[in-house]
Amino acid sequence: MWQWLNSWRRTLSRSKPAVEEGPPPTTLTHPAPRTAVAPALSHPLAVDLPESNLFYRSIEGKVICRSIASGDIVWESQDDGYPLCVTDDILWVVQDDAIAAYVTINGRLLMRSPPLWLTGTVTHMLCDLSQQTLRIYSTYSPPPPNLGTPHYLPPPAEDEAAYEISLITGEIIPLYQVTLYRKSELQPLDINGTFEPRYNIVPRVPEAPSKQMRGQLIAEQRQRFEELRSERQKAYARRPGQSYEKAQLKATSVVICEYGTDQCFVRKTILSVFPNQTPDVGQWEALLKEFCRELPTC
Repeated sequence: MWQWLNSWRRTLSRSKPAVEEGPPPTTLTHPAPRTAVAPALSHPLAVDLPESNLFYRSIEGKVICRSIASGDIVWESQDDGYPLCVTDDILWVVQDDAIAAYVTINGRLLMRSPPLWLTGTVTHMLCDLSQQTLRIYSTYSPPPPNLGTPHYLPPPAEDEAAYEISLITGEIIPLYQVTLYRKSELQPLDINGTFEPRYNIVPRVPEAPSKQMRGQLIAEQRQRFEELRSERQKAYARRPGQSYEKAQLKATSVVICEYGTDQCFVRKTILSVFPNQTPDVGQWEALLKEFCRELPTC
């Protein structure tokens, strides 16, 4: 009797269907304090100094992990995205409207956030190790209509959002989500010789059960936006028309250069890596962008 019962239990355990792998968690599975790698390269590149790896977005849209020394590809992400920064052994990546975390050495997905209101692309980041947080700022500026307006005037409306990510748990907290509507009047010329626009701030807030609660949410977002405005302005520190960027990593220099080919209708953005001892000889390069203008038809 007992022999038959044990045999029946073993048969049930063997016939039990396999458990399907669920979606990635929205927080890190093993929380731990994070230390940030020095931001030696600007967005959308990231570097892992201890492992001497460079992360960038390929021309196909994937995140590539590549050895700085040899140029060998260590791993490539399955999903499209672009890197933000590296903290300890974690690479933070933007994937459409979500933030994801990958293990730097093998590309294993650790977490992916729920859908966020990310406007355009992330333009600025601020890593605060004392608070173990990473703040990201995203901006979307639609192209102005071609109505003969001067090119230095910004579009009539811009969308902006800011989030704070916990480097310990991966939790993401919205700081603000606003739409900026440009007023008709302009401030005097700024230091770059362009007009500084005045804006009306219209926060995006969820539906609230009462007008009083909705008004409170709007007031909170306005206050957060004004408090973080100085950080937001750092996102526009780069001067327009900059043709290349350079960063030095120990014994290596990384250069991003945009140029036109012999055919004037083709423009390319190339990432190049040079040893500092012999800067004229490149170690390896990667194509980041390629734009081909259509030839005029006769």
